[in-house]
Amino acid sequence: GRLGHFDAAEALEAVRCRGCDGARALLEYPAAYFRWDRDFMLKAIGCTGGCGKHAAAELLEDRDFMLDAIRAQPRVLRYASAALQRYREVVFEARGEPRGGTTYRKDRDFVLEAVRNAAKELRQD
Repeated sequence: GRLGHFDAAEALEAVRCRGCDGARALLEYPAAYFRWDRDFMLKAIGCTGGCGKHAAAELLEDRDFMLDAIRAQPRVLRYASAALQRYREVVFEARGEPRGGTTYRKDRDFVLEAVRNAAKELRQD
């Protein structure tokens, strides 16, 4: 689709051909529409993890976006918000730990945090 004055497919091709540094004008400046486009940024991060540094702060703070980005390129964890970098699920995902694997189950704090979060969600519903 079209974002601003650029076609998303053309912009993604620029990222593929020139990397994030070559396509910096599309990603770096505050007015760059692509920085806020979730699908575009996930594809760009899949091409080269360095594109993560150009994602809008809102995306870097979004847990679901960052989990998807980390699955595509684990090293993108370094661009996640500080709060997400402390969130165990995000870190385990970046390390390639299988969800529900022994690392999760053996981490007492992680299990307690998961139970507390589930309880909060149940109270909110």
